[in-house]
Amino acid sequence: MAVIDFLSRKAFAPAWTYISKGVLWRLLQSESGLFVGEDRNLESKETTFFCLDQRSGKVLWERRAFNEAWWIGVEAVHGDRVFLHGFLKPDMPQHMGITAVDLITGKIAWNKSDFSFILAIDGSVFAAKDSALLFELDCRTGETLHAWGDNNEVLRAARTRLRTREKDEPEFPVLFGTSSPMDERTATFVSRHSRVQNVVGSIEGLEKNEHFFYSYHETDGGSNAEGRLRNMLKVINLKNGEIVLTETLNKSVPAAVPDSFFIHEDMLYFIKDRSELTAVNIRELTS
Repeated sequence: MAVIDFLSRKAFAPAWTYISKGVLWRLLQSESGLFVGEDRNLESKETTFFCLDQRSGKVLWERRAFNEAWWIGVEAVHGDRVFLHGFLKPDMPQHMGITAVDLITGKIAWNKSDFSFILAIDGSVFAAKDSALLFELDCRTGETLHAWGDNNEVLRAARTRLRTREKDEPEFPVLFGTSSPMDERTATFVSRHSRVQNVVGSIEGLEKNEHFFYSYHETDGGSNAEGRLRNMLKVINLKNGEIVLTETLNKSVPAAVPDSFFIHEDMLYFIKDRSELTAVNIRELTS
């Protein structure tokens, strides 16, 4: 169990933190409120996967390895299945193979090594075989429902349904700059609490529940030598302009990378030091 519950509740105390063994490489959300993630050990070239409840941090399963040690990744989550992909060849970007994992147990449900995943919708997986032939598979069993051959109209219709489907998506910050400026009040608060002259790249931010959540990268000539940057996350109470949360997401990174955090419903999620997934209930933020 890698969840730390914070019993001593401060105004900004995390609801929970999940600590991975290696680098948290990718994180996907299920429709049922679960996170599925990749945990990559960059030294040993080993990849494992985990699944946890996004509100409580309860771990359903973790450190599961499937078929391939390194050349494997999460393709999608649909219904009660997690779809993993391999690669046609190592060091090549083309995905190959579908391994369907039970979302709740973390056990392999079915595997199709000669198919490549396209999309999943309404209990079906659309997949390609031999680069061109289209098949529709049962999401839960992997059995072939239809062999569509080169009928791309079916695939276009499925893509359209997927694009127009209403989803309970997380909210990600936007990048602020000359083409997308902050409003004057928010910009004043940010300048008050951040050394904007040291900021490298864009500030990314998101307003929610009378708070402004923002992240940025800054130089620090003292501790961050050789052009390294520090990634900061801060939350401002827009009623009084006071800071209610400050986190150092990474003390030393080589370049500014966006998407440092996201919000879903009333929870703020961010990753610290590339390995700590942290959740904060934003309703509990006070100055």
